[in-house]
Amino acid sequence: MISGIDQNSAYSSLKSALVPSATLIDGRSEEDMLCFLAKFASVINFYDQDNQVQGNWVPFILKDPVFLTAMISRTNSKELYITFLNNCQTLNTCIADNNGTDPDTTAFISFSFNKLFDQIDQVYRYFRDWVYYMERSHIQYEFKRYVTTNIRDHYSQYFWALISLKEAMHKTRIVPGITAPFNPANEIYNYTEQIIWETGMGKAPYWEVLDMGHRITINTQPTDVLDILQKSGEIVFDFFEKCISYAAKEYSYLKQKKSSYPDTLLLRGFVDLLKQHQGQLNGISKKHLDFYYRDILQQEALPGSPDSAYMSATLAKPGMTFTLPANTLFNAGTDNQKKPVVFSNPGAVILNPGIITSLATLSVSQVTTGSTGIYMNTVPAPGTVQKDQQGNIIGFNTFGNTNNQGALVATGISFASPMFLLKEGARTITLTITCGKNIDNSIFNNAAFYFSTVNNWLQVMATPLPVPLEPTNVLVLQFQLDATQPPIEPFKKNPDLLETQWPLFKIQFQQVPDPANPPVITKLEIDVLVNGVKSLQLYNDYGSLSTKAPFPFMGPAPMKGANFIIGSSEIFSKPVKSLSVELDWNGVPKDFETYYLQYNQYLEGDMNIPPPAKPCWLTNLKNTIAGTKPAASKVKKPKAVFNNCCFTVAFQLLQDQLWAKIDLRNSGGCIADTGVGNVNLPPADTTMFSTTNSVLDTCSIYQYIPKDAIIPDVSLQSIPLKYTGQNTSGFLKMTLTGPDDGFGSLLYPAIVFQITLDNAQQIADALPPAFTTLTPIPFVPKVSSISAAYGASTTVIFTTSDSTYPIQCFLYTPFQNYKVYDACSGIAKYNYTFNGGKNTDTTGIPMFAPLNSSGCLFIGIEKLFAPAQLSLYFELARVYSLANTSQAASYTYLSTTGWKNLEVLADGTGDFSCSGIIKINIPPDIDYNGLQNQPGKCWLAISVSAPPQSYPQTIYCAANGFIACRTGQQQGASVTHLAAATISKTLSAVPHLATIQQPFPSFGGKVDETDWQMDLRVSNRIKTKGRACSTDDFFRIIIQSFPDVFYAKTVFNYTTNTNEVYLVKSFTGPEVTGAFTPLISACAEEKIRALLIAKSSCFISIGVSNFSFQFIRVTADLIVDQGNGTNEVAAQIGQQLNLFLSPWISSDSVQVAIDTEITAVQVAGFVAGLNGVLQVNNVRLQTWSDPSTDPSGVAYTTQVKPFRPSMLLVSFLDHNINCKAS
Repeated sequence: MISGIDQNSAYSSLKSALVPSATLIDGRSEEDMLCFLAKFASVINFYDQDNQVQGNWVPFILKDPVFLTAMISRTNSKELYITFLNNCQTLNTCIADNNGTDPDTTAFISFSFNKLFDQIDQVYRYFRDWVYYMERSHIQYEFKRYVTTNIRDHYSQYFWALISLKEAMHKTRIVPGITAPFNPANEIYNYTEQIIWETGMGKAPYWEVLDMGHRITINTQPTDVLDILQKSGEIVFDFFEKCISYAAKEYSYLKQKKSSYPDTLLLRGFVDLLKQHQGQLNGISKKHLDFYYRDILQQEALPGSPDSAYMSATLAKPGMTFTLPANTLFNAGTDNQKKPVVFSNPGAVILNPGIITSLATLSVSQVTTGSTGIYMNTVPAPGTVQKDQQGNIIGFNTFGNTNNQGALVATGISFASPMFLLKEGARTITLTITCGKNIDNSIFNNAAFYFSTVNNWLQVMATPLPVPLEPTNVLVLQFQLDATQPPIEPFKKNPDLLETQWPLFKIQFQQVPDPANPPVITKLEIDVLVNGVKSLQLYNDYGSLSTKAPFPFMGPAPMKGANFIIGSSEIFSKPVKSLSVELDWNGVPKDFETYYLQYNQYLEGDMNIPPPAKPCWLTNLKNTIAGTKPAASKVKKPKAVFNNCCFTVAFQLLQDQLWAKIDLRNSGGCIADTGVGNVNLPPADTTMFSTTNSVLDTCSIYQYIPKDAIIPDVSLQSIPLKYTGQNTSGFLKMTLTGPDDGFGSLLYPAIVFQITLDNAQQIADALPPAFTTLTPIPFVPKVSSISAAYGASTTVIFTTSDSTYPIQCFLYTPFQNYKVYDACSGIAKYNYTFNGGKNTDTTGIPMFAPLNSSGCLFIGIEKLFAPAQLSLYFELARVYSLANTSQAASYTYLSTTGWKNLEVLADGTGDFSCSGIIKINIPPDIDYNGLQNQPGKCWLAISVSAPPQSYPQTIYCAANGFIACRTGQQQGASVTHLAAATISKTLSAVPHLATIQQPFPSFGGKVDETDWQMDLRVSNRIKTKGRACSTDDFFRIIIQSFPDVFYAKTVFNYTTNTNEVYLVKSFTGPEVTGAFTPLISACAEEKIRALLIAKSSCFISIGVSNFSFQFIRVTADLIVDQGNGTNEVAAQIGQQLNLFLSPWISSDSVQVAIDTEITAVQVAGFVAGLNGVLQVNNVRLQTWSDPSTDPSGVAYTTQVKPFRPSMLLVSFLDHNINCKAS
């Protein structure tokens, strides 16, 4: 519908009324004169030979699109529309008051209904005439296509539907006296352009076209018909008004083109000559006005003020600063009069050789209830203006965004310690973490755990343990690694760039419950239990041993004092609490007493003891049948010097180059028959072998009996372990301590000699053959495999620095990783919080780095010179956010001792509320190698505690920013804002400068006031005395001082008794950042509010802010020209719709009126007039106000109006355009 006069139209009308000099005598425009000629041509008739009228000159005039658009633009639609509305209102009142008994009222109702139909038909008669003359011209132009396409596809349907509606009312007589509709086929629509009108005839039933729901019946109420008729009329009048507005724009375009009609061109020439006379007449009123304003009131035109531009520069030589003198002149090209334009800096500027090469944002965002994630986004190509595919300037969220934008980064802590060297076997690691306060065990629900391997992190899962019923300050983590998992050892190249020689354990948090208050660890206990350590260094008295095959672990002929040495850098570098060594024997006999029988006989001195007689088989059979046991042998046994328990060993541990005794006991029992009886023999030293049921076991396990502490030697992990005899630690020695003859290698020759002698004697004595068999060779113990198991434990209390065992702690932050504790030096005095605050606690180590800010901007600068001043230029673009709680930012720099507060000399951005320059003082202790992976770069951090989205976006950031102003001699009426990238050099060469950039157009400033502007200002002052007499004056006051404000609306807030002024910013084109979300900067808001307060009564309260946005999305089903790709056409239509729905963006195309209702028919009419669109089948609208709303869940509608007076309809920018090729 037509919304009446908006503020811009009202202000334009006010200007015409206050400054009437230009039109006081003859105020006709060129369009008025052409329209007069077109109307005058209607009274110039043609006559035939019978003196009968055969036509007039109108077709000759209106065949020219210039005359036609001029005539259409001067059509008075508002008078017709007001008459229509008054008729609807009067008719509604009569229907409400009519009880059916007053025939005059009934007749008046019928008359009024007929009149409504005639008024709508009158508009269609205008359409008929326009289409008629358009089709008589061969020239194709945009306005012609817009009108004919919309009538054909949409408004012709309403035309036929209204005729059908009137016919139905006539037949049903729900309102007596409705006249029958005329038959268009018999009257004015039966001509060549009828295809435009008849396309919509019968396309759909009238009740569907008019959105009635059903056809008219005798039960239909007149009020329902009136509502439908009023709604349809408003749709038609809306298109009527749009055509008139469009015709005015099209006229301005067509009159510049070359004409194809010489006859009408001649008429236009005569009209142009009349302007000379018109100007002379109108000059008479101007002379009277000048006399009054200038001579009587003594008023003069106000001088202009220069515009300004932000610029940045780089220096040609690094290593020192350069002071750019004040009033340095910059070449800004020429103006439209070919005069040179010069800018200059008003004050001296200190330039630093530093260049911004890195920008990154950091923000926190709630991922799930009670869980927060940290997101980092790296800004590409700092120092350049980024644009999208459509050429629109794009920015980045200055301090990140809470909508999970960017890469999710992890925080956490890692511990480096020799305790974590766990190369093999089944490994169980238990960490007992004690915190300063009670903590919920659920903090580890979103944690990942890792151990270091030689190349990568190994992620492990914690073993489920019983969860405490209540919060406690002690947390226990346990991990179990089997033998198939890779060794835990130091990194060959640390992927996290941590400087440590020890293996690492890392706790990584993707999400944390409270980033600002991490748990503080006061004590850490590490326990490891390892089974199956086989990578041991093995030696005996003859050298190193290989375990590829069974090996004689004490040599080929072990004697008393023989040694077996076991080395392990893993075991003996830790504070061992338990230790066991397992030897698996190869080829061990079942019983040593039997094996060494002849050795024992020899030692007893009786080699003649015959072996017991073996019973014959018949005797064994008889004993078996009778169930009797054979009688025990009466043969005398020798005393068993060699038996299962005679071989004993003792253990020694190498510490400080000395072998110290260590108590390792064979865990198995040992029973031997000594000839006296079976007795347990735990000798002074431990037995080498153990037995089960008097049978030798195939393995022996020696367990450490803790008595004296095993002193760890962590240096063993630094170099490969090798036994040289000069070692200081790392080895365990097993020494054979019994029997005295060892394993009998020296007895063997004597026994063989004795047996040989005895057998020879028997031969010599001619005795019956009872030769003694040769004794077995001495047993050589061989080991097929060896393994060790151990347990170790250490505890570190972070409040002290006297820990005897090495441990290091590293904190992971999204920006950098820091060593925060070393057992040698205690808690590191390094500030790792980059928001300017101190570390969380000095009584412990935080479980993750505290993050007290909601967003942060990191700035990496190369070639920075310090100490010196640095000027940072930020070009900001305000973004729409429901929250607007921006607060002051904190500035820090990365020094050699961590993050420190940075001194801000001047903040031209007003805490990042508008574009400007921030001047800071760079201290001398800034770290030039703050990040290991980015050497030579200094880092600054700007942190905020308010929601990051409440701050504007940054579209440009550079070092060495300064402001330059247009010099005085260039001021004047011809001055306009300087385009971007116009200034690139100084007027005179400055060798110290390498480059100069002016990335954005100039801003501010005013040209010298013209005579017309002075007259307007004086007229306003006479009217209002320079004050706001009412809230209607707010827009006038604002637009005079802030010409970039497009629209202002004052709404009285009854709750706060405040006049809330809502603003809309104007934009020169869609490529400007934020053009589709027209937001005034916070700085401008404050200035406008101060201006209004100064111009208003002290008894009223004034607030100034931006509108809240209400998004509108269009869904359209279209048939397009098959010559164009459907995707390309859909994209172009989407861009055109964005402009159509954004009247604050300067455009030559049709746009909606701001702050008014938008209908689907209105949108469909616009789309139908676009290039490539052949037919519009269906248009639906969606609207919502919450930016986080998913459009898929929003209901469709046919009309949209603001939900509240403080809301502005804006385009969603992602319309659903469904195109099909014809």
